[in-house]
Amino acid sequence: MRLLIYGGTFNPPHLGHIDALSCAAASLSADRCIVVPAGIPPHKALAEGSPTAEERLRLCELAFPDADVTPMELRREGKSYTVDTLREISRGNPGAELYFLVGTDMLLYMEQWYEFRALFSLCTLAALPRADGDLAEIERYAAYLRETYGARIEIIAKTPLPMDSTALRAALPRRGGTERLCDAVYSEIIRCRLYGAKPDLAWLRGKTDAYLKPTRIPHVRGCEETAARLALGLRSSCFSMEQQGQTLLFTVHGYGHGVGLSQWGAELYARQGWDYEKILCHYYQNAALQPLASALQS
Repeated sequence: MRLLIYGGTFNPPHLGHIDALSCAAASLSADRCIVVPAGIPPHKALAEGSPTAEERLRLCELAFPDADVTPMELRREGKSYTVDTLREISRGNPGAELYFLVGTDMLLYMEQWYEFRALFSLCTLAALPRADGDLAEIERYAAYLRETYGARIEIIAKTPLPMDSTALRAALPRRGGTERLCDAVYSEIIRCRLYGAKPDLAWLRGKTDAYLKPTRIPHVRGCEETAARLALGLRSSCFSMEQQGQTLLFTVHGYGHGVGLSQWGAELYARQGWDYEKILCHYYQNAALQPLASALQS
């Protein structure tokens, strides 16, 4: 049996990770894939504000539904050394061929890994490029490791997807990142407000639309646009706050037949100075669809 093992912080697991595992599994004809989220990575600290170990485990389960996602490193005390993980997997799967998936950066620093010679004896490295132009460098260093240490290395030639987790984490609080995450992972990030994420408006509309009949969607769209425009306009109105709230509530009820904003909402919008997009997002989360709003409160 061929076991393909993929370790990392997965902070968060994104489409680049999913693509890497899929391509490697196909290339190696792997019988089973094991995903191992790192507990305390020895080579780098987790970014500030990262989810808990349990939350990263849940995100990996959503990102890799066809793989076995194991918490073995999350439950192990101390730093997460790959050689210990491979020994544990080997003991639990006698006779299996172990393949360990690495990217360019990991391969080039392999001699700095803890007990790297033992690691070479436990598995075959499956190396794939992280960026265009990496393949030649991988081939040169793989040849060196084979000659010097007798390492077994399979090179997987593929066109990589972007794998910049730092940029992704920075995009999430700015309502970005949907194009780099599978829907299940992004939905969980928004539901739990991980990484300080705020929902992308187009994604949020799609989620609410799924609960509506097709003939109802234009009606709701008109309602939310009216609510946002009124809220923006009321900020410069000469009406009192009470009059503004009543006017907004009356008008939106007229368009929405009961799907309206409260007086509190009108006053909040008028006082806070929110932009159009934020008002629409808040409208969706708090007024447009209550079942979804309970999971997406901002």
